[in-house]
Amino acid sequence: LDGDRVIIRRTDSASSGDSMINAGILDGDRVIIRRTDSASSGDSMINAGILDGDRVIIRRTDSASSGDIVVALVMGEEATLKRLRRKGASIALEAANPAYETRIFGPDQVAVQGKLVGLIRAYH
Repeated sequence: LDGDRVIIRRTDSASSGDSMINAGILDGDRVIIRRTDSASSGDSMINAGILDGDRVIIRRTDSASSGDIVVALVMGEEATLKRLRRKGASIALEAANPAYETRIFGPDQVAVQGKLVGLIRAYH
């Protein structure tokens, strides 16, 4: 939708049950997700210090506070890493890059899958 995609990388062979995001479990409630760029770009969160190819550590939860960086499932189809803002009954997903527009959704169109709790970066 906005040029960012999240690619799930399994870190172990454990099953994640009925979670919408299927990834390796670190300690029961955290998963590692590797961000990669798509045909356009993967730079929507650069001003939050999250770069293309970083691995983010996500704590599984279905709730988040306004201002949290979350993995959100949009309209049941696309997972994206964005800052969540609540605006009345609407939910805004904000990129941390002014080149991307904030996207506004109804509360039934966004499902929080987890919150950002850490980041791993490899230097080559």
